[in-house]
Amino acid sequence: MVLNPLITVLIPCHSTQYLQDALESIAIQTLQKDLFEVLVIVDRVDPDSVKEILSDFEFQSRVLNSPEPGIVAALNFGLNNTSSELIARMDEDDVMTARRLEMQKKFLDSNPDYAAVGGQLELINDATKTIGFSNYPLSLQTKSFKAIKQSPLPHPGTMFRRGLVLELGGYRDFLPEDWDLWVRINEHWK
Repeated sequence: MVLNPLITVLIPCHSTQYLQDALESIAIQTLQKDLFEVLVIVDRVDPDSVKEILSDFEFQSRVLNSPEPGIVAALNFGLNNTSSELIARMDEDDVMTARRLEMQKKFLDSNPDYAAVGGQLELINDATKTIGFSNYPLSLQTKSFKAIKQSPLPHPGTMFRRGLVLELGGYRDFLPEDWDLWVRINEHWK
């Protein structure tokens, strides 16, 4: 059991259709299992069905009911219901590569002046066939909102420092909520 996990994989869940695949990708992470937990915030989904799916996995996990509908409420509830230093974001219909948590933790450990790190995405269809790749910027060189013409980080592929996001007031109901967060982070940190 993870008493004080360093990383929380935060998953807002409004469907269980692909949740099994998402959790399987977490189960094969190269990062030690005692360093992370999975926190699923259910939004209009039966928590017992999520708990049943999670019972197949050996990593530490929790399921909480979002107090209000919507991704922003679920994300903020998750941020406020963990003590982990780092948050790895993922949606219930995403999968991660086996080294994602290890690589992102290593980057943030080696770069304490960074608040968040992302990565590129391999886009897949329902049959898990590759249909394309993302092209996110490798870094941001400015602190100007006008310089950010698209979301600079893929939300379900990021890891960030929980305390810094809470300092900013967490997520806001300003769509898209992730872009808004990255712009606010970029005003203060890398």
